[in-house]
Parts: sequence; structure tokens; C-alpha cells
Amino acid sequence: MVRNYARVVGGRRSHGHDNQQIEKAVEAVKSGRMSLRGACKEFGVPKSTVHDILKDKHPKKSGGQTVLSAKEEDQLAQGILKCAEWGIPLRAIDLRLVVREYLNRMGRKEKVFKDNFPGMEWVRGFLSRRRELTVRLGENIKRVRAAVTREVLEKYFNNLEVVLNGVPPENIVNYDETNFSDDPGKSRVIVKRGEKHPSVIKDTSKTSVSVMIAASASGELLPPYTVYKAVHLYPTWVEGGIEGSRFNRNISGWFDITTFEDWFTTTCVPFFKNRQGPKVMIGDNLSSHLSVEVIRKCEEMGIDFVMLPPNSTHLCQPLDVAFFRPLKIAWRKCLDQWKRKNRGVLPKSEFPRLLKSAFESMGSSLSPNICAGFRATGIFPFDKSRVISKVPSLNPKDNSDAASDAWSNAFLEMLASSRAETPEGRKSRGKKLNVEAGKSVSAEIKNESVCDDVVDISSEKNLSVDEVLASHVNNEVDFEIPGSLTENSFVLLKFGTNKRDRLFVGKVIEVCSNKKIRVQCLRKKNTAKETYFRFPDVADECIVGKSQIVRQLAPPRDLRRGRFVFSSLSDVNDVD
Repeated sequence: MVRNYARVVGGRRSHGHDNQQIEKAVEAVKSGRMSLRGACKEFGVPKSTVHDILKDKHPKKSGGQTVLSAKEEDQLAQGILKCAEWGIPLRAIDLRLVVREYLNRMGRKEKVFKDNFPGMEWVRGFLSRRRELTVRLGENIKRVRAAVTREVLEKYFNNLEVVLNGVPPENIVNYDETNFSDDPGKSRVIVKRGEKHPSVIKDTSKTSVSVMIAASASGELLPPYTVYKAVHLYPTWVEGGIEGSRFNRNISGWFDITTFEDWFTTTCVPFFKNRQGPKVMIGDNLSSHLSVEVIRKCEEMGIDFVMLPPNSTHLCQPLDVAFFRPLKIAWRKCLDQWKRKNRGVLPKSEFPRLLKSAFESMGSSLSPNICAGFRATGIFPFDKSRVISKVPSLNPKDNSDAASDAWSNAFLEMLASSRAETPEGRKSRGKKLNVEAGKSVSAEIKNESVCDDVVDISSEKNLSVDEVLASHVNNEVDFEIPGSLTENSFVLLKFGTNKRDRLFVGKVIEVCSNKKIRVQCLRKKNTAKETYFRFPDVADECIVGKSQIVRQLAPPRDLRRGRFVFSSLSDVNDVD
């Protein structure tokens, strides 16, 4: 139980002398300008204190003495700061365990601690003495983000410095995709004391709407671009929004190559069209944001397209660093106000108006937040030290103490392994088990229960795709690779991966040469009633060689609305 200390009435009070005055008195005596008695009288400090300092006796502080010496507490504080720098901050219990382990290794037995284990009172006292330490709530980041090194950032900023040379801030644009959910989050309410789970009647859902937001380093915001998860777009879904904003829709509700190209053409091109001088557009390296058409248009308009390093948006993305958080806070406030007056989930017809209200509620802080993001990420004004200083260094500082130096190197090695991107020896998922529903399985029988209805190319026999299909081939289908193919014919293709070869169905679009053909791949769909193939919304075209053709397929049966069934694939189960 924590004790509450109370000063005894009439007890001796500490004078609390100023350390600067003591240092002046010591300096005056050392220089010979004043005597010990005269210096203490002149600066108003105790004679015994100055005398002990001159004799190098290191006088004790007033009150109780600390268990660890000043040097030991300094080393402990440095270790705590290093742990926090590497993303592995200590908790109070961890700090107490570290101190106990240290005392046990040193062979010391401290009577004030039970079994050398400090209490919470010691932790509070230690934190009060070390003003550079404090207790805060930690935020979780993925290991791949923590694995970003200084070398990667150095290379990125060296290239970026060349690109940004002579570019005005109004011509530097950063873009990023974010989502606005239908849940305003929790709020504090007044209820009866002792109520553990207060409930608030409010209709929410897990749905969200994806919006592409872009802004320049001068603080100018480009019109947002919204993508709904829908097949069709209706007039009420685009009314009442921000001036110049645009809307689109697709099956997934996220940006793909088609919507990204449309956003660049309708939003970025008009913005850059009348801008003079060099232009730069900075964004993440998502595959859905990489388009040959966009890069070609950038080259025509003189726009440098810059990609951020992988897994570094929390450090290098201006919108992520300083803009999205206040925007999401404003969004949740506007959404909460709407849900207090209305029932049900947020309809798409209300989304444009609500998004506009969120931007307007930010008021005068909108532009400063954008500029703060570019400044914090070192883009404008250009300052790479703002980002690189946030990443820990593997080079330990020089220490005069050999023991401290050895401890620092060992500590850094441990931290580096903890911060690594992926642990070594991670096992793959392997094959699925053919176990009846409701029955348990043990480790002894898992190898015997491997599902045998999947054609696994990476088996122990190392069979090729042709050899596997040859064992399942239907005699009515010609398995030989044809010598010539015509347009609009269908073929079974194989594509090699690290684990196994994958099989796809493709339609021949063009015969390029005797060894190359252009095909458009289909996707397999499984439903409760039937299994069929269809062309994806985004065309998946590629050029393949004759060696990738497993066999030519018989013409399919067209069910309806572009859904095909191949009777010649009845002997193959693992087509993607």
C-alpha cells in the first residue's frame, strides 16, 4: 500500500540551497580570491557542504538516499530512452524487473527492497528525479514499418533533393487515399456511478467510403475524389459536395488502376495545367496507384512522379503525418451530430454534404495543418534530418567505461533483432487438412489427413504441371500443346510462383509470333449452384510464351452475362 508522507510539525527543514551559488563559492575558494568561511558567508551556503566538495567527498543530499547511485541511475535512464527509441518502451513492471536483475548480478542485497524487487513508490520517485522520462500511452505500429532503416531514408531523400531543386511549393503535390467510416466512435456520457457498460442508442455499421485527397506544399487543397462501393451511380450521391469534387464507383469500393487514372485526369491535370515551372507529385507505391498511362501523362506535362519508400508513410507521407487525424476528428463530430438527429446508417446521398461540413469545420486550421505535414516530413522546407532523426541508429555512442560500452552493444543487438521485419524460421501454412466438420485433429495424424482434392504442384515428387495434368487428363480432350493458335480460342496457362505453379484460363487476343501470344485471363467464381469463369472488371492482359500453354481448351458454354463453363476442365481442380 502506498504511504502518504506528512511533514512532522517542528521538524528540520531543508534550506534547498541553489547549486549555482554553491558552485560559485567553490570556484571562489579554489581560485584563492576568498577564504572558505568568507565564500560561504558571501554566497549564503553551508560551510560543510563546500568543504566536502573541495575534499571530493561528494556530500549526501538532504533527506533519504537513493538505492542506486547517480551514475547507475544515469545508465538506467539511458537504457530506458534507447528502448523507447527502438519501439520497445518499458512498462513499470519491466523497469522493476530490470533493477532487480541488475542488483542480483552485482551481488547486492538492498534491505529497502523485498528480495531486491523495487516497489511502485521507487518507480514514482525515480521518474520524479529523471525529468527527461515520462509515462505516455503507446501506439502500435507494424513490424514492417519499424524495419525502415536510415539507409533507405537517406537514399530516398538524396534522390528527392535533386527532384525538388527549384520547384515552388505550390507545384509540390502529395496525394493519399483514406476512408471515412460510418462509426463516430465512443463518447463520454453521464451515467449512474458504478455503471460498467453504459449504452448509447446510435445506428452504426462497418461500411466506409474511400476518398482520394491531395494537397500542395503551399497549403492548397485539391478537390476530393470519392469512390462508392456500388455497381451504379445515382444523381443524389453527387449533390451538395465540395466544389469541384468528383465521384465514381466500383465493386470493391477502393481505388484501382481505372479509378486512379480517372482521378489523375480529371483532378490533377487541370490543377497542373496552368502551373509554371517544374512540378512534382509525391505518393505511396501501391500497385493500384501505379499506372503506365499516368506516368506517360506526367512525362508529357513535365511532372516528376515520386514514390515513397515502402512501409514509410507514417514518416514520409505529409497527409498521414499531420492532416488526416484532425480531418477524421472533424468527420466524427459531424457524423455524430447527424446520427443524433437521424436513424439508420449514413446513406450515400448524405455523404457529400457531411464531408463538406467536416472540411469546413476545420476552418482556418486546414491550410496550416497541410503545411505542417510537408514540414514534418522534410519535403518543404527540405530537411531530411526531421525524418531520419526519428529512426534509431545502429551505431552506439562512445563510452569511456568498457562495461557500459559492452552493455550498449549487447542491448543494440537485442533491439535490432526485436525490430526485424519478419522472424526467422517462420513456417508456411502448408496444405489444408481433410477433417470432417466437428471432429478434432492431432499433430500425429495431420500428415495423413492432407486434403487430396487439390492438385499440389510443389509435392515431394517435384512433378511438373504437365505431369500432374497428365495423371488427371480426360481422354476426350487433346492434351498436346497445339502448334498454332487462332484468335478468340481458349487455353489453360501456367504461371510459376515461389511455392507452386498456378493455373489460369485465358482467351487468345493476338498471336504475336511463333513463340509469343497475347491473352486475357479469366477468373474462377464458385457459387452454391455452379462454378463458372468470367472476365474481371479490370482487364488482365499479358504476353505469354508457348511453353506456358498447358493445353488448348474446347469452346466454353456461355451461360449468360459473360459467364462461361468449360467442360474440358472437369479433370482439374486447382484452376484460379
